[in-house]
Amino acid sequence: TVFDTSTTKSKLAGEISNFSPEDILGKKGLRNLDRSTKLVNAAAKLALDDADYSIDDDDKAQSTGVSLGSTLGSVWSISEFDKEALRSGPRGVNPAVFPNTVINSPASQISIRFNIKGFNTTISTGFTSSTDAISYAVNFIRLYDYDVILAGGVEELCEQTYKGFHKIGHLAGSRPGKEEVNCPFDKRRNGIVMGEGAAILILEELEPYLEEAVRIIAQKNEIRTKILGKHDGILPRFWEFNPEVVGKAVFPLLGKKFPPPVITTDDLPPLPARPPVLCPACPHRGTYYALRKALGKLKIKDAVFPTDIGCYTLGIQPPYLAADY
Repeated sequence: TVFDTSTTKSKLAGEISNFSPEDILGKKGLRNLDRSTKLVNAAAKLALDDADYSIDDDDKAQSTGVSLGSTLGSVWSISEFDKEALRSGPRGVNPAVFPNTVINSPASQISIRFNIKGFNTTISTGFTSSTDAISYAVNFIRLYDYDVILAGGVEELCEQTYKGFHKIGHLAGSRPGKEEVNCPFDKRRNGIVMGEGAAILILEELEPYLEEAVRIIAQKNEIRTKILGKHDGILPRFWEFNPEVVGKAVFPLLGKKFPPPVITTDDLPPLPARPPVLCPACPHRGTYYALRKALGKLKIKDAVFPTDIGCYTLGIQPPYLAADY
């Protein structure tokens, strides 16, 4: 194991045994990296290989980012570096291992190793750091011009963190009279069982995905044909496709003029005007009703109701008036 637990009541942990980063990353550039950095770089390499995504030109490098979550970073690196500095003085420490003491070192090393030149962010928000990092990455794709983001998290298992959590009674079995059980969703749970690991997701902007996939297939099979779509402005990047949108894109390519649809209502009987409404059993009705009742009790008159494209936007109609553009 990575450390001795003879001095603690708690004994269980999720250690990655026989971890060999050289088998995944090769030997070059690993000498001064700590365990957490090696773990997450190995995860990044496996994710990139699995996605068949290579950053082989500057455009890809600039449009690729990294968003990584970590609760504590490498407490081992911080502790060992500080311990050596106290024992030997500032001139006695190895400056090459100082970067490991910074919490954003693992994310930075991903960008360095895989030639990623886009944004690089480390999120540290406690035990939700990794999920927050993924959410951060999704928002970056939505709001900015990024095509691919490596998102995920890393946590290492080390003696300092394990014994620190044990001392405050946060580990399973660390408090008096408590059994050491690994059951996070059971009523017998009395603490956590620590573990380690790294996970990286390749998040992609799906808009050009199909076109790029077709282009790759054509190139691999030496099919020399022009592939048109959103990249060329033939199809719009926004809104939904319908027969008219597709027709206006396809007919000119065939040398034809798109005939506008002819719709007549001459043969229909007169119909009463009826605005669109929420369906009778729609659960949004209850939600909007409850919101209005709560706001009435609180005497709030200027509430804002953010909404999105969807049938629930019909909440803008009376009597709910519960949707804002």
